[in-house]
Amino acid sequence: MIVKFFIEVDKVIREGGEGISLQDAFAHNKPRNFGRGIANIHSMMDSGDYLIPAGLYDVDTSPHQSDAISFNSRIEADMHISGLSAVDTNWRRTGKTVLYGFKVVRVEFKYANMHGWSDVHPYEIVRVISDKTVVVREMVAEKDPEFKPDFIPGGFAGHCTNQSKQTYTYKSCDDGHLMKIRLGKKGWKSQMGRHFLSTEPRKFYDYNF
Repeated sequence: MIVKFFIEVDKVIREGGEGISLQDAFAHNKPRNFGRGIANIHSMMDSGDYLIPAGLYDVDTSPHQSDAISFNSRIEADMHISGLSAVDTNWRRTGKTVLYGFKVVRVEFKYANMHGWSDVHPYEIVRVISDKTVVVREMVAEKDPEFKPDFIPGGFAGHCTNQSKQTYTYKSCDDGHLMKIRLGKKGWKSQMGRHFLSTEPRKFYDYNF
């Protein structure tokens, strides 16, 4: 298991940008809450005086979780928060102010699913050697027998219209393929391809490839 810390962002937009405290703004603008997600902190910090997130990522569902900046400790994440502005004043020219609240969240990653082209294969983390090297093992994924691919004419041999609805059950396999994955500048990789840390195992077969 790999433990990482992320910065969760709560975004609120309120009408009018002057004469109100952050506390009051959050209290009176709950209906205009734009949601919560894990932030790309690099993009926020690169924006200069204004805090403009380039993207929000949910660690439970995003297949590319390396896009979200992670920290090895809660202290590191808190230090980054201390350097972030809670108000985007650039919106004031439109009569609105964007307010941000930050919170550190702890995420336990037990899986490192492999992404090969458009297919995804489930791998579980079985041993952590270092911050940049872990051992993973392939899992057994059994497709839900209720799922039937629905093909319509198109492409080379038809187009599957419901492949996003495929579901699987997952099991650990003592005889599963073991291999090391290493963290580099472009994320986690093995000799088989790219891996992405995840809180859940994931299998996906692209019927349209």
